[in-house]
Amino acid sequence: MSRCVSTRTKRRGHHFFTACVLSFQAKVIRDTNSMVEEFMLAANVSAAERIHAEFPDCAMLRRHPAPPPSSFDPLVKAGRTRGFDIRVDSGKELADSLDAAVDPENPYFNTMLRMIGTRCV
Repeated sequence: MSRCVSTRTKRRGHHFFTACVLSFQAKVIRDTNSMVEEFMLAANVSAAERIHAEFPDCAMLRRHPAPPPSSFDPLVKAGRTRGFDIRVDSGKELADSLDAAVDPENPYFNTMLRMIGTRCV
């Protein structure tokens, strides 16, 4: 099972129940996926060009609100199963606690934690 998680050559669909992986399935790549990606990129480029034309001396940055701590419950639970304290009070604390959450008996555990973490936000 761990080998499937670390495979980076194929995209995988993951189904999680708290910290347990229930199943894996190959993600179906459709022609429409690339078409949607192209339109999204074209829209971003068009918006950036318009903003730059109207406000050449300004930089516009998007800042997302912090997610509620409760959205990290699956990640905190998963870390706790192996004795790791995953702190989510700030981005730095989250990054530091994920860096420290390495299980020498399971080299893919940290990868799984990070995958669960991306689903929390």
